[in-house]
Amino acid sequence: MGHEVTAETRQRIAEATRGNQRGRGNRGKKRTDQERVQISAERNPGWKGDAALYRAVHNWLDRWFGHEKSECEECGRDDCRLEWAFKGENGEHRRDRSLYKVLCTGCHRTFDRSKA
Repeated sequence: MGHEVTAETRQRIAEATRGNQRGRGNRGKKRTDQERVQISAERNPGWKGDAALYRAVHNWLDRWFGHEKSECEECGRDDCRLEWAFKGENGEHRRDRSLYKVLCTGCHRTFDRSKA
């Protein structure tokens, strides 16, 4: 169907469209370090700060702190799944590392029950 395109024509088309992501937005674009800094955290228009929801705060904790000690802060186990436990009083989750501790699943359940 259509006509045959020569190798030279293919090469010219490839050079002309290189870097052109027509209709793809920024998908596949490599950002520079400067661009990353410009859109990160507070500078991002979608940043909600302390108004962020539960999952967003936990994702933030994982991204910036991981599980620092890699062991439960209660029992000291390091061979199990670790979770962030909120130790604040009013239940208002915020982006503040001091309001959370790293616990294994069992200790997290016990901790939550003791607060209720």
